Amino acid sequence: MRWLTGGFLIVFLGIAGGVQAEKIVYVHSSQAPLYASARLGKPPVEVLAHGTAMVVTAEKKRWYGVRVEDRSGWVVKLMVADHPPVASESAPDAAMERLMQRARVRPSTYSTTAAARGLRAGGRGLEDAHGVDYDSVAQMEMLQPEAAAVADFIRSDQGDE
Repeated sequence: MRWLTGGFLIVFLGIAGGVQAEKIVYVHSSQAPLYASARLGKPPVEVLAHGTAMVVTAEKKRWYGVRVEDRSGWVVKLMVADHPPVASESAPDAAMERLMQRARVRPSTYSTTAAARGLRAGGRGLEDAHGVDYDSVAQMEMLQPEAAAVADFIRSDQGDE
């Protein structure tokens, strides 16, 4: 009886283990080449667009064997993920909205430089509070010393004559 129960258990586990849901992956890079084999040496047979869904049919260390509609081939794992990319139409609008809310808005180089100098829109900024003469700073920045003058300055031990 024990042998019979163990046999049923092995057969049941074998059947249940063979039934797997299809794994779907999506192109996350701007495009992904589809190769005939899992090798980079030859040109791709097709280039898949961002967001393209594929069914995984095989897996190697760095490759997925995939089926796209009626075509099949190999794609590099680094170019795909198991969820749709945020920018694709299959992603929910709420996820895109959360992403936009969390996105870091970077100031322009001009704004960053102006802030470092104490400047602000519509006014001079620190000049008023600390008496900084920004006109003089601007004039100094426009000066272009001649090479001979620079060489003399350096020879004079950094101007300590």
